Amino acid sequence: MAIVTGIEGMTEVPRADGGTTLLVKGSGFGGATDVVFRDPNGKTYRAQSYTIDSDSQITVVSPAVDNHGTYDIVVMTGTKESTTPLVQAYAAAGDGDVRPGAGSSGLTLTTQYSAVDQIRIERKLSEWDRNREAREADLYTNADGDDVHLSSLDDCKGRQPGNYLHPDDCTKFVACTPQADAIVYECPSCENEPDRCTPVGRMVYNVRADACMWADLTDCFSN
Repeated sequence: MAIVTGIEGMTEVPRADGGTTLLVKGSGFGGATDVVFRDPNGKTYRAQSYTIDSDSQITVVSPAVDNHGTYDIVVMTGTKESTTPLVQAYAAAGDGDVRPGAGSSGLTLTTQYSAVDQIRIERKLSEWDRNREAREADLYTNADGDDVHLSSLDDCKGRQPGNYLHPDDCTKFVACTPQADAIVYECPSCENEPDRCTPVGRMVYNVRADACMWADLTDCFSN
């Protein structure tokens, strides 16, 4: 019977859209016929692919699943499911009474299967999430490709005069003067359009347009 002793080798967070490569460690994998992921409700999902590297390791690509949460990884050998090593743990007596040998705490030592075959799968990445890095780079550079994100209000020194993204608040922008002074401006209030506004009631500065815009038309990456 196959025994899973651990999950290793993940270089990224496993997500519900699948595609994460991981290493299943254990023993008895030589005759494996399938690898499945089981959710807390018992629904199973077959791995996108798996390769038996040795009797003690299988390389698995995670499947797409319906929900994020904790999943058991089960190695199938025919109709037999893998198990995990047994461990000892303390559990409370169901009726609240002290069991023999349990001591005054009402806890008793039990033997159960460990959870070393479990992984946490996070939600799917939206297109907004996937494109965030590219959009962030766009918002930090102007139409000429110059970096216009200030690290602090003292960062005007050595900068060309002009407008820059505020270091901590995207509802503001900073005008760097020829004397390297920093003048902070706030974007206009937009409380009359709450659905298109930021929580603080102001528009968002966009460096590409060099203008304050509705919050639903641009992104905010200030801290």
